[in-house]
Amino acid sequence: MKRRGVVQGIGLAIVIAFTPGVVPAQLTGRLPVVGYLSESAPGTTPNRLLDAFVQGLKDLGYVDGKNIRIETRYSERRPERLAEVAAELAALKPDVIVTESGTATLNVKKLTQTIPIVMGGSGNPVGQGLVASLERPGGNVTGMTDLSPEIIKSRLQLMSELVPNLVRVGALWFGTGNPVMEREWADNSAAAKQLNLQLISLELRSGADVPAAFAEAARQQVQAIVIFSAPALIAGSGKLIAEQAVAYRIPTVAHLPRYPRDGGLMSYGASPTVFLREAAGYVDRILKGANPADMPVQSPKQASLTLNPQAAKAIGLVIPPRVLARAEEVIDTAP
Repeated sequence: MKRRGVVQGIGLAIVIAFTPGVVPAQLTGRLPVVGYLSESAPGTTPNRLLDAFVQGLKDLGYVDGKNIRIETRYSERRPERLAEVAAELAALKPDVIVTESGTATLNVKKLTQTIPIVMGGSGNPVGQGLVASLERPGGNVTGMTDLSPEIIKSRLQLMSELVPNLVRVGALWFGTGNPVMEREWADNSAAAKQLNLQLISLELRSGADVPAAFAEAARQQVQAIVIFSAPALIAGSGKLIAEQAVAYRIPTVAHLPRYPRDGGLMSYGASPTVFLREAAGYVDRILKGANPADMPVQSPKQASLTLNPQAAKAIGLVIPPRVLARAEEVIDTAP
């Protein structure tokens, strides 16, 4: 009996060692550890992205502290802290690390080529060097991208519905040298050409350049402005952009709903909360043995419209009922 038990034990060890898809954490009896790099500050209410990710895990049967352990670290909206926070997470040697942006993913990828990384979004994961291709990432990174020429074109079409006889559209962006910005400029340029619009560059070096950019927009008779998808631009300068838009009476659109919540006119884009819910599915598959190198990066399937009628009123713009009816969220900032 003892000999048979030993033989069975050896056989089980061999099966474990050579069976794909077996999760080491499950074999050792410890809870699988998921590192989460939040770019918000601890105690933020609500922390929409983290909440969406946790809910996505719950939908798949994972409960923090019960059958999984989530280790969260915060960069507190300070880009310079991303490297430090990424190092803290990598040192824990979790089973997988989840990030909220391409920049955060870059910081983690510099530290590890073995820990699977699931990105909650990147404007150009190939251009940033995060994956070899969207279909076959080829390394330890996979996840979501908000890269979508179709959504960019729809955003410009939406602005055309709001602004009569729209021709000249300004692009508020950080300029060349950034692969995400360069790809977004190319996609906006192509969409503008298809829609018979002129795209005018309003390049920034930092958020401090926003007033000068609006002054240049007025000089060039720009009729509307599209704000490119740099998270730092909306997070750090969204309110200033909204104020300048009112001062110059120029309609503006961003990709993140945070912008109209901060007083801007509108946003149209794929919801980051949806991305983080989807990220939970990647984590589930990786914990069950899937290889991120073989898991295609997903593009957004749909976009949502958020409108701020008070901002429209402040710039003298009337939102057509057909556009208002399409809004998923209407911001009420009236006293």
